[in-house]
Amino acid sequence: MTRFVVGNISGRLKRCINSLVSLLEPNRRTAANSSTGPIVRISPTEVHVNDPEFIDQLFAGSGKRREKGQLTLNGLGTTPTAIGTRDHSLHKSRRAALNPFFSTAKIRRLEPMVHEVLNQIFQRLDEHRRADMPVNLNLLYRAATHDLIADYAFGQGSVCFSRSDLNQPYFDAYHQMVMNWHFGTYFPWVGRLFRRLPPSIVKKVMPTVLPFINMIEVCSHHDSLYHCANHALGRNRKD
Repeated sequence: MTRFVVGNISGRLKRCINSLVSLLEPNRRTAANSSTGPIVRISPTEVHVNDPEFIDQLFAGSGKRREKGQLTLNGLGTTPTAIGTRDHSLHKSRRAALNPFFSTAKIRRLEPMVHEVLNQIFQRLDEHRRADMPVNLNLLYRAATHDLIADYAFGQGSVCFSRSDLNQPYFDAYHQMVMNWHFGTYFPWVGRLFRRLPPSIVKKVMPTVLPFINMIEVCSHHDSLYHCANHALGRNRKD
């Protein structure tokens, strides 16, 4: 059964989402609704809800407190971060540090970036049309999302669109890691073990995630250079 997370949205959008999900899984949802109703317990700590009118009761809005379940935290494996924080108040305080970057004014400033990414999408579509080749829309939109975030967060646009394969090996590696989500929720020690192993061993054990590990190593290298530069600047100021 499909579980989806939706915040406070309009009733029309709720109905659209519910209709879309029903179209994607008509047989499964019809059978579930006819035999058990719209709310089904799928595990001792989880329920599946197929009722758009009940979404706001499930997911936290203004003035409501919600804490992440332990299975979710196990799958994330990133408890020191905001996304991996269980406590509602602590998560709110950690998330508040990011709020200024997603204000209305900040998002409006992204419009030129969005237009640039859209132009690149149209160029790719036009290239495939002229070559009479099918388009992998899943990969295309992943590349667009990645480049937009990379440009906004790191000032590095066109990371994927600069490559003919749209950086597909990276997305394949990431997908392979996500596929281990359910295993990690019940056996979190496996993820902790892999994070403690040297990258050279992880590459041999899981060669499919090689592009993702390479990216982490590059980021770590740049982070080390950044701290070294700051340390040098601090010494120069003291001198």
